[in-house]
Order: sequence, then structure tokens, then C-alpha cells
Amino acid sequence: MTLVEPGAFRTDWAGSSAIKEAVKIDDYQNTVGANIAASAKTIDTKPGNPVLAAKAIIKAATADQPPLHLILGKDAFVKAHAQIEYELADLNNWKDVSRHTDFGNEDFWK
Repeated sequence: MTLVEPGAFRTDWAGSSAIKEAVKIDDYQNTVGANIAASAKTIDTKPGNPVLAAKAIIKAATADQPPLHLILGKDAFVKAHAQIEYELADLNNWKDVSRHTDFGNEDFWK
């Protein structure tokens, strides 16, 4: 199993192929509505090439040891790397708490 995690690609994902409901909730127009509008305006400027993404997916799918996570695009790579660094720092900062929740560690909590 491989989880494909793409960044921004030049597809019609947010364009005319997207199903948009006629009902709009006013409370969401400044957030969700703005995001949808911005994404639709930048379809032709996204950095990712869908043809190259397909080649990367085929390469991963036919690999002897495919990755669990296949990050596609420089933007997605940077975000994934930052998230992993954040999670590793968080893990290290809380390691004493995490490691002292098994039986026999009751003295840690006194």
C-alpha cells in the first residue's frame, strides 16, 4: 500500500470538473469560499506536472519496496518535511511522559 500525497498540480481538480453546490453558506464565504476562488484562479500556475506525477506513481507501484508515503511535488515535500520535524520535536519533548505510562512507572507520577 502506498499513500500518494500530492502538492499542487495543474489539473482541473478545482476547476470546471469540480461539483459546486448552488447553496452557499454566508458564514463560510470568507474562508472556504475564498479558498475555492483562489484555487480556481491558479489552476494554470500550479508547479506540479500531472504526467510526471503519473510516472512517479507507476515507479512506486512497480518498485520492489514501494514507499508507504509517496510525496509528490517540491511544495508537498517541503510541507511534509516540516511536519515530520515538528512531530519529532514534539515526540522528543514529551518522551518522558510517553515512556512512563506502563505498569511499574507509578513513581514517575508522584
